[in-house]
Amino acid sequence: NELGDIQGGLRSGNVGSDAEARQSFAKAVELCEGVVQKRPTSGRALLALATSRFKLADLVRAGGDSNEALNMFMRVLDE
Repeated sequence: NELGDIQGGLRSGNVGSDAEARQSFAKAVELCEGVVQKRPTSGRALLALATSRFKLADLVRAGGDSNEALNMFMRVLDE
C-alpha cells in the first residue's frame, strides 16, 4: 500500500504515476487475499485487505470509472 500511495495515491503526496499505483494496489489486494485465506480470523489481515481494496477503488473512481469503483467499494463493505 505504501508503494501505491507514493506512486499515485489520492490521499497523500505522490509522484503522479496512477497506472503504477493501480498495479501496486491490485498486487496488495492479491497478497492480502492469500493471507486472509490462510488466516480468515486475522483482524490485521482483514484490515489490510479492506484498506487495499478501498485505495484501489478510490483510484479507479478518480480515473473516471464510477461503476467499477462503486462495485469495488461495495465489496469492501460486504467483507
